[in-house]
Amino acid sequence: MAPCLQILRNSDLEVQTKLPSITFRTTKDIPEQLVETAKLGIEKAISAIPNRSDRIHLVEPKTTRDSDDLISNLKNKEKGRQSCWGFQLDVTAIAEHLSQWDVLLCNHDLMDQQYGWVFGVTEPQVHVSVLSVARFMNPRLTNSQTVLAVTRLLAHEVGHLLGLVERSNETVDLYGKHCANICIMRQAVTPLGWIKLAAEEELLGSGFCCSCKHELGQRWNCFPDST
Repeated sequence: MAPCLQILRNSDLEVQTKLPSITFRTTKDIPEQLVETAKLGIEKAISAIPNRSDRIHLVEPKTTRDSDDLISNLKNKEKGRQSCWGFQLDVTAIAEHLSQWDVLLCNHDLMDQQYGWVFGVTEPQVHVSVLSVARFMNPRLTNSQTVLAVTRLLAHEVGHLLGLVERSNETVDLYGKHCANICIMRQAVTPLGWIKLAAEEELLGSGFCCSCKHELGQRWNCFPDST
């Protein structure tokens, strides 16, 4: 099984001059329940920022048309590769068409040129995330497992979008630097491994650990509010 999630960290976030608004884009083939679940994941990451969670806004386009057209056009141009899962879209090709602080969630299998298939990627240069629910739309999974996994996926990736994990302590290098605590910012390399971490965190009532919250606070509390 290939690595499930490549993380490119936002090491250049120091150039950010104000708190961003995150634009959440989806495609029409994602069930409404999972769209709402994904939004909860994004809000979970935002709420982890001490004293600033109410200053970062989540914006949604009125329709999915632009996202649908983008995915369709890239498929027609064969921007990706064939695999046993069917055609996998290249996440970099998708990210190149997004704007700063866009989070795009699709229902199409993704791949990265270096690591192979991925759940999603965060691109640090332009502050965008591209993610997929395709691996969690497996009929062998229960609805609760899918909901847990998608919530965690969005929270985890938006955590990276907001700058995690850059500290030098309590971390592990697993396809990028990740948290070593019981935390949403832990890494997993298979869908079932991802679900296992999500279930453990729910059972223990844990989300972002204190170290990750502290890191977010240090990074974002120095910026003025968005206008």
